[in-house]
Amino acid sequence: MENLKIDLEQFFVHSWADFFHQISTMTEQEEKIENTSWLEKLALESWQGEMIISGAAIFGSFQLPGALRAIVHFALTTFNEEVLNVLYFVFFYLSLAISVLIASFVIHFILRAIWIGTVGLWSVFPEGINTKSDKYSASFLRQAVEDFGNLNGFVKRLDQVCSIVFAFAFSIVMNFISLSLLLAGFILFAFILNKLIPQIPFSTAAYGLILLLLPLVALSGVMNTKALRDKKWVEKIHYPFFQKRFARIIFNIFYEPLYYINFVFFTNLNRYRFPIILIFSILFVMPIATYILQDSKLLFLRQEVYFSVGDSEKRLYNQHYEDQLEPNQVLLMPLIPHDRVPKEALKVFIPLPEREYSIILNKWGAYKNDKRLSEIENAEKRRAFHLSHLKTAFSIWINDQALSNLTFRFADHPTSGDEGIVTYIPSNYLQSGDNVLRIVANYYLLEGRKKQNTIPFWCDPVKE
Repeated sequence: MENLKIDLEQFFVHSWADFFHQISTMTEQEEKIENTSWLEKLALESWQGEMIISGAAIFGSFQLPGALRAIVHFALTTFNEEVLNVLYFVFFYLSLAISVLIASFVIHFILRAIWIGTVGLWSVFPEGINTKSDKYSASFLRQAVEDFGNLNGFVKRLDQVCSIVFAFAFSIVMNFISLSLLLAGFILFAFILNKLIPQIPFSTAAYGLILLLLPLVALSGVMNTKALRDKKWVEKIHYPFFQKRFARIIFNIFYEPLYYINFVFFTNLNRYRFPIILIFSILFVMPIATYILQDSKLLFLRQEVYFSVGDSEKRLYNQHYEDQLEPNQVLLMPLIPHDRVPKEALKVFIPLPEREYSIILNKWGAYKNDKRLSEIENAEKRRAFHLSHLKTAFSIWINDQALSNLTFRFADHPTSGDEGIVTYIPSNYLQSGDNVLRIVANYYLLEGRKKQNTIPFWCDPVKE
C-alpha cells in the first residue's frame, strides 16, 4: 500500500508538471503565432503608412534644396577658406542625400500608385488573365500566363519592390547624413583644437582625422575577404572592434537602423544584383544632384571654382548685375546696377565674405583698440584703418585704365544684407558704348595668379 501511495503521488506530481509544461509551451507558441501574424499583418498594411509618408515627403523634399542653399549662403559669408574646404564635403553628402530623397520618393509614389490600381483590378478580376477569352488564341493566352503568371503574383512582387525602394532609399540617405555629421564633428574638433593650440593648423587637424579613418575602413574591407574572414584572429577583432565600435563612430546616430537595413540587404540580395541596382540608382540621381549642386552654389566652396568664376569679358554673369540677381542669392562677386547704365557716376559694390576678409586681416593686420579712446572713437578709427588697407587690397581698372583716389565706404547690401564696400566711378572715366570694369584682389592668390572679376557693360551716351 505504501508503494502504491508513493507511485500515485509521483504520478500526480509528474502529471501536473507535464500539464503546466504543456500549458507554458502552448502559451509560448500562441504568443509566437500572434507576434508573427501581427508582423505579417503590419507588413501587409504598411503600404498605407508608406503612401502617407511618401506623399508628404515629396512635398517636403522639394523644400530641402532651398534650405541647403540658405545654409551654403551662410557658410560662404561666415567661414574662412580652410573651414570651407572641409565643409564642402559635408554639404556635398547632404546634397546627395537630398537628391536620393527626391528621386526615391517620386519613384515610390508612382510605383505604389500603380500597385493600388492593380489591387483594384485584382478585386474585380481575381483570376487575372481570362484563358477562356476568344480575343486571342488558346496557345497565345497559355504562353502569356506562363510568362506573366497570375495577377496576384504580380501584385505581390510590385508590393515587394515598393517596400525595397523605400528601405533602400532611407539606407542611402542615412549613410550620407551620418558621414556629414561625422565630418561636421571633425570640423568642430579641429576648430576647438586650433583655438586651444594655435600652432596646430585647422586644416592639418581636420584632414588628419579623416586620413586616420581611411586605413581602418580599408582594413575592415580586407578582413571581410574570403581569404581572411574565417581566421581566428580576424573573428576576434572584425565584428567586436570594427562593427560594434568603429562603425558606431562612423554611422553615429544612425548606427542601429543602418545595420538592420544594410545587413538584411547584403545577406539577401544577390551579390551581383546589388552593384547593378546601386549603379542604376546613381545614374538616376545624378541629374537631380547636378541641379542641386548648381542651384545651391555649393561648388563656390571649392577654392579653384571660387577663384576662377566671373573672369571673362566675353560673358555676362548675372551675379555681376543688381537687377539680374536671383532671390536670396549669395553675393560673391562685385556688382554694378545694370549691364546697361547711363553715363553718370557708376556705383560698385564689392562683397567681403569672411573667406576673403580673413586673408586681408592676416596680410595687413587688424586694428588694435586704443585704451585712451572711447568705444565709438575706436570704432571710427577701426573703420578708417581697415579702409586704408582695402584701397591697397583692390585694384580697379576701367577700359584698361587704372583708377586711383577712389573713396571706399563699408556698406551692407540692401537686398541680401551681405557686408562689403562701396565706391563710385566718376562719369568721365566711362565711354559711350562698350566698357569693361576689372577689379583685381591683390591679396588672393592661387598658383601665383591674382583673383579678378571682369564686368562688361554698355554705357548710354548723354542726351543733349
